[in-house]
Amino acid sequence: MLQIIPDENERAGGYGFVVIASEGFDPASPVTVEILETFGNRWLGQSAGDGATASIGDPHWQSVPHRFGPFEVRIQDGIARVRIGPEIVNKVPEYTHCRVKVGPVTAELIWPDTLTPRAGATALGGIRTISRPHPIEPAGFAMPEPLPPEPVAGAEVEPPALVAAKRRSGLYLALSIFMVLLALAAGWVILSGIDEGPSPEVVTPKPEAASVPTHPAALAPEQGPSPQVIADPAPPATDACSLEALTEGTANFAGLYDRLGGCAGQISPDQVFDLLETARTANDSAAL
Repeated sequence: MLQIIPDENERAGGYGFVVIASEGFDPASPVTVEILETFGNRWLGQSAGDGATASIGDPHWQSVPHRFGPFEVRIQDGIARVRIGPEIVNKVPEYTHCRVKVGPVTAELIWPDTLTPRAGATALGGIRTISRPHPIEPAGFAMPEPLPPEPVAGAEVEPPALVAAKRRSGLYLALSIFMVLLALAAGWVILSGIDEGPSPEVVTPKPEAASVPTHPAALAPEQGPSPQVIADPAPPATDACSLEALTEGTANFAGLYDRLGGCAGQISPDQVFDLLETARTANDSAAL
């Protein structure tokens, strides 16, 4: 399998490697490279306007093959590498369907988008010594993903306690706004319940006094005092704004919110915060 990969040591681009199995190659025998654009059946040639340097783009396609090189062959671990330069890398557009002939091997491929052109780069025009050996990736080798950037030294990192304090202050601010809204709602309810005028007085007619019989026979015999009925003591009044009364029979924070409207000024922000934290711990959507 033939591959075209960029030369990672050339940060400005313009250079790459043809990577292929080393069978049929000899380090002592340089090779030439020919590139055919298969859709148009055109061969990449030397651009007429390029001299010592290779411009970017504007490739010269021709009807006859053009041999670039010769190029040095480096073999390591059964993999042959042929280094190509700007006269090829600057000219072939990415995603071009090509047939590449390197020495005795011909293969078809899609020109990769990982090769970067290099402005003002010197054309190779022949063998060029590679300054240092490069690692060889076998055919089908996937380049590893770049590591994430390391944290910048000296960057300020907020301690967990400060983050928790900021979060708690935000909750207190939200609760304060909530209490103000409750006070406004309670005031509106109180003001809307004030009567605009005195209600008409309802006169209840008094029953006439019954006549007391004076005849001795009509008088009932005197009896002893009637027994007193002792009623059960009334249960103590429950404070409607206590935590027990507010949470009694309420399954979620939405129902608790309706009860808090009538307790403005009778319940502290800390108590409201405790009710809200309890609802958030229970994953109540009305408190999130």
